[in-house]
Amino acid sequence: MVCLINALWDAQHSPFRCLDEWDVFLDALARKNMECMLVETALNTDKQYFFISPQGSIFSELSESCLLYTSPSPRDATLSRK
Repeated sequence: MVCLINALWDAQHSPFRCLDEWDVFLDALARKNMECMLVETALNTDKQYFFISPQGSIFSELSESCLLYTSPSPRDATLSRK
């Protein structure tokens, strides 16, 4: 999967690259391996990467260059009713 994604990204010329929910159907081991490969790819290019996932991430543990932003869970939001 990473090879296909990298090949498609190489064919496009943009300053940033984004993957949404890339890990939804991966088990824990495959997910960790995929994260390592994605970080390695990102660190070897001059592009900015955005990886969006509903699960937690170890990106920030893999490299100091990785910033991790976490949004609050929608379940924690309160709804205002009128």
